[in-house]
Amino acid sequence: MEEPELRGALEAFLTGGGCPSVLATADRFGTPHTSLITWLVARDARTVALALDRRSQHFRNLQENPRTCPEVRGDGLVAKAAGGVRVATEQMHSAPFPCAMVEVELEEVRDHTVLGAVFHGPSYSYAPGKEHRHGVAAAVLGELKAAGRNR
Repeated sequence: MEEPELRGALEAFLTGGGCPSVLATADRFGTPHTSLITWLVARDARTVALALDRRSQHFRNLQENPRTCPEVRGDGLVAKAAGGVRVATEQMHSAPFPCAMVEVELEEVRDHTVLGAVFHGPSYSYAPGKEHRHGVAAAVLGELKAAGRNR
């Protein structure tokens, strides 16, 4: 897929939010760090917002090196979405722990699918007794989306 088409597909895919993705950051020495994230939404074809625990290695890395690269994975889509970041909100109201809203201004979107292969995106569910997390995730994703409408 060419970049303009890919940006549109990425925006459509992330409009609902909650897609399991891999976030990559690096510290000031270039040491990489990756982890699974689900609290991210597309604001438009140029901006992705995500919620990050302020106690996390990712958050520390972004303070030293304000660039990141989420890789979004879903049915028929594997896309790199790299860019510079800014902390939009130090503390999100809906998060149950110290969590910042971070905006990624996309500078590069690249198709990471493999020719001839159809990717089926990851999914997840909550363990018994943890079903309340659906409500928390919905609230956090709602706050990420609402902040984009209020810009």
